[in-house]
Amino acid sequence: RERVRNVLITTGGGDPCFAAAGFLDAFLKPTGQEELDSMIFHVVSGPVNRFAGKLRTGYGNHTRVVIHENVKDMKGLMCECDVVLTAAGSTVYEVCALGVPMICFYFVENQRRGAECLAERTEIVNAGDYSLAGQETIERVCAELSLQAHDRARRESLSEQEKGLVDGHGAGRIAEALEAL
Repeated sequence: RERVRNVLITTGGGDPCFAAAGFLDAFLKPTGQEELDSMIFHVVSGPVNRFAGKLRTGYGNHTRVVIHENVKDMKGLMCECDVVLTAAGSTVYEVCALGVPMICFYFVENQRRGAECLAERTEIVNAGDYSLAGQETIERVCAELSLQAHDRARRESLSEQEKGLVDGHGAGRIAEALEAL
């Protein structure tokens, strides 16, 4: 799309550090830049999010925040958005297959290597470990979101790089390999 209008924030099933609030607080501060100040933030609240009530109470009535719970069509939601901010779990594969420009971060050690590999093989920004350096992670995400908001060519390049990582046929290849055994 020509401009970034909708941003998806997904923090995994539980959001153990309530990163959604940290990101939203930063994103909702006025910047004086119309493009940034008019973005709509779609937040997926996962099935074991212990902060779901706080998320609804704190942001549910904000005109630029849409909270999604019990999402049945994640692909459709991702495709409606122009950028995805995601924890570096299995969601990154879905985002890559769809080619939606992405920014990633992580909470736990088992996500670290995935985030690092994405950053090594593409221009996807690994914003870092939210659990250890929340403010620095937020600052990196804000900087990258601002870049993507103003640079359609960057978003197009990220989309192509992501689609080159995941083609959606991995399950078939795994099944063929298992059959060959």
